[in-house]
Amino acid sequence: MLSSIQPAGGISLRDLFPHAKFVGAGDVRVLSCTTDARTCQPGDLYVALVRADQDGHDAASIAAQRGASAILAERLLPTGNLPLCIVPDTREAFSRLCQSLAGNPSQRMKVVGITGTYGKTCTSLLIGAVLEACGHRVGLMNSLGNCDCHEFELASSSPASHPALAHWLSRMSVGGCSHAVLEASSVALASRHFSGIRFDVGCVTNVRREHLDFHGSITNYRAAKARLLHQLSPDGCAIINADDPGSASLVASRSGPVLTVGLREEASLTAEVVERTISEQTFLISAGCDTIPVRTTLIGDQQVTNCLIAAAVGLTYGGKLTDIVRGLESVKNIPGRLQRLEWGQPYGVFLDQAHTPGAVGGCLQVLRRVTTGRLFCVMSTAGSPQHSTSALARTVEKDADMVVITSGHGDPHWEAENHSYVAEAFQGLAQVKSISDRAEAIGWALQHARPGDCVLVSGSGNDDGITLGGAGVASDAEIVRDQLAISPSGLPTKLAA
Repeated sequence: MLSSIQPAGGISLRDLFPHAKFVGAGDVRVLSCTTDARTCQPGDLYVALVRADQDGHDAASIAAQRGASAILAERLLPTGNLPLCIVPDTREAFSRLCQSLAGNPSQRMKVVGITGTYGKTCTSLLIGAVLEACGHRVGLMNSLGNCDCHEFELASSSPASHPALAHWLSRMSVGGCSHAVLEASSVALASRHFSGIRFDVGCVTNVRREHLDFHGSITNYRAAKARLLHQLSPDGCAIINADDPGSASLVASRSGPVLTVGLREEASLTAEVVERTISEQTFLISAGCDTIPVRTTLIGDQQVTNCLIAAAVGLTYGGKLTDIVRGLESVKNIPGRLQRLEWGQPYGVFLDQAHTPGAVGGCLQVLRRVTTGRLFCVMSTAGSPQHSTSALARTVEKDADMVVITSGHGDPHWEAENHSYVAEAFQGLAQVKSISDRAEAIGWALQHARPGDCVLVSGSGNDDGITLGGAGVASDAEIVRDQLAISPSGLPTKLAA
């Protein structure tokens, strides 16, 4: 249920949806709404959403019995004496209604949206840091959590629900934020979560061939991403990764302002990597006639692109390059995104949430370039179909020297020895070890790493608050911290013994 800042007397559905068809009333005024018929309260507008697993229209009678004031639907329904408002898409209508009930907070702030297959969360944090360095008050919503300039809360779901999105935008506006930075996944865009929000800037990090299990086809996936740019205000700016053909295709017919960024292709903002190590990289950003160095602990080409996009956002809002660089360099580490863990060990340890072939492969490629010794990869195949496991194996064997296959966090049902196709998929690798217990698997890799080596722990990243069967399970970061009890010799205590 959503009940927030709203005009006196509620929202007029006739004003909000002028082309809707009304049955049983000339208009409906709304003070609160819900999509769950079971929790509908007297006076709520019931919104019948069509989801993949259920059709809310089937529960309209339950909402009516519980005291709904009216029903918003996509088709004619038997509602008795209840007014009925019919719209083409209740998902989009619900999102717009939530925003209206919250007082349309996006109209009182500058709103930046970021979408893409990879890099959304990192880019959103970099943009937030850049805008703050330029003197703005910034609210943020991404897969890590939500911030309204005063408080931060871990994200409870991904993507945030329509009401939660409106609620947090309202909190940002009331809290004095001048800008809001929103991560926009393809699922959220396809589900119309952002309808009713006016974007000033829309950023696309990249568009790869991913998430087709949800979207059904690459065409649908790209169309979902393009929705962000369609929601830009008339003078809004699109910021695109020129190195990525999938991103560039989204603005082929765009008539509004476009800024491009790139490491290889000609672009409005470009970058050249000067130096890269396992702990940091330095690159030069060029914008017009100006060039300035950036030294960051975020490594890899993708992070350079993310920094370029954030810099472009800063320039769009009139920021100075010196302030923009200060903002970029202030972001030291991002949980679960090639997150470097440093507790004095003589080798690199990184966490990443990567679990798809493309994501895992991208992480390994970055680390391979800066690793002088062996590259270990601790990864899970739990829940992966056979074709996905085979694709993972082909990707990993290109760069990893040692692979440790394990479970997800504390998964008691994972038994690699029963999955013959796992062993078969990785038979091309000479060094493969299977350890069911995740903590033990991570510990094994850390105990066998030597100076100059690097260990990537992929799959779960830096998850907090993980539970299994009601019991807490240590995050990967906690496991690494416990394993790296450093001895005077510089090696983990278990090895020093």
